Parts: sequence; structure tokens; C-alpha cells
Amino acid sequence: MRNLLSIDNISKSEILSVIDKTYSLVNVSNAVADLAKGKVLTTFFMEPSTRTRLSFEAAFAKMSGSILSVTGKETSAIAKKESLSDSLRVISSYSDVMVARIDADFTNVDISNLECPIINAGDGACEHPTQTLLDLFSMHECFGRLEKLKLGLMGDLLYGRTVHSLVKVAHLFDIELYLLPCNNLELPTQYMNDLNTKGVNVTVLNNMKDLLANVDILYPTRVQQERGALSCDTNIINLDVVTKYGQDHLKIFHPLPRNLELSQDLDNSKYSYYFKQAKNGLVVRQAILSMILEG
Repeated sequence: MRNLLSIDNISKSEILSVIDKTYSLVNVSNAVADLAKGKVLTTFFMEPSTRTRLSFEAAFAKMSGSILSVTGKETSAIAKKESLSDSLRVISSYSDVMVARIDADFTNVDISNLECPIINAGDGACEHPTQTLLDLFSMHECFGRLEKLKLGLMGDLLYGRTVHSLVKVAHLFDIELYLLPCNNLELPTQYMNDLNTKGVNVTVLNNMKDLLANVDILYPTRVQQERGALSCDTNIINLDVVTKYGQDHLKIFHPLPRNLELSQDLDNSKYSYYFKQAKNGLVVRQAILSMILEG
């Protein structure tokens, strides 16, 4: 594994290798304790982040690596009108690995002159491939498999980059998708067409009852108002609704941060998995980094 700009960059076998590597690190936490010794990770975040940036930095620190961090356009040469490609090129010369979050589509960024591998930590409303890898690990952790799971996606499916990466791997594991989008925040046509071409079974619903009755995993997302989405308060998940309509084995995921779409009364219920999912981000990203460093 070298660059990870899209979940399309890695195969099914590589995804399974990340999952296997993650399990090995869970079982032997110090297995890569010195792997990054003498190496530098640079996190370059032009959009806000808590979990993604800190989990990458913590993962590298636990591997004995050093970390450089740039957070926000105002603290970088981007504020002086430097091009993104120039910034990345220069930073790569100081780094052994880069993790970048930008507000543009990575496919439009020239990375041909980078001197180190780069990982996409979110590119605007496009993708978030490492979130998908930690989602898949968490699903496997819950159910012991990925094949033929029924996944319910709800909320902002238009701007939600975690959803965009996640639906791209559904065909690899014969995952069945159930969609409950907010009004005018439906999954973009390009993704729907791709799912159809790949033969993924997709059901679009218009009510919470039918969604909860059908899925193994519920994956709500917040409305991304910073990208122009309007609020959506018609699909609020709480313990009463989930207990009434959800299957007994249902697990609730969320990429976080949450807003009003997910009630706190679910936090300590048997359905909740979103905080464990977030915790998994560290070890999954440690697996990704170790696989990149090991070549």
C-alpha cells in the first residue's frame, strides 16, 4: 500500500489484510512499537477534525514516530495563496507519511511530485477512505463477518463523505443497502448508478419503521450545514424508536460528530456501537500506517 486517496485504491484482499492486521495489533498492542522510530508523520488538515487527526497522531506516536501538524488554512501558506499541490509537495519533503484533509476533490490535486505516501483523511464532500476501513473492521468485530450484512444509511447522503466511501465497497461483500435520506440530501446519482452497475441491492425508504425492521446496522449521519445542507429533524433516532422497531441484534454506528439525529439516551444501550467504532479508529489507522511503512 502506498497512497490511499480513495477506497477504490485498495482491493478486497487488501481490505481484509487491514482487518487482519488490526486484529493482530489488538491482540499484541506492542507489535509495531518501534516501527516508526526515526520517521515523521505530517498531518495537514485544512478542515476541522478531532477523531481522525488525533487517532492518526496517537497511532504514530505509539509506533515511536514523530509528528508535525498543520491545522487550518490560516496557519499554513494556503493563507498566502500557495497552491495546494505546492504545499503538499514541500511538506512531503519533510515527511515519511502524510495525512491530509482538504476541501477539494483529491482527484483534482497533483500529487505526482510527492516524496512520501499520502493518505486522504477527507476531501470535501467526496470521500473518507480510512473511515470506511474502520467501519468495516467494526462491523466485522460486531458480527464476525462482512458478507451479506444489511446496512441502513440515513441522514445527509448527499454531502456525507463517509457514506460515499462506504457504499463503494458494498459490492465486495454483498452488503445490502437501505437508504433513508433527508429531503434533497439523497445519495448522488453517480453513486446510485455505480451501485446499480455493480449489482448491489439498494432499497430507498421513506420511514424509520421500515428501515429499522430490515437492517443489521444503522448508520446515521449528521446534516452537513457547513456545505450548504439544510437542517433535517424528521429522522431522529432515540431508544424508544429503536426498541419498538429495531431488530434485537441491531447495532448503531455513527461516524461522529453527531448533532440532533442521534439521541444520547442510546449511548449506554445494547444497540450503541458508535463510541467503540470511534475508539477503533486508532488501531485501524495504526494498521494502515504500519502497512504503508512496511511497504
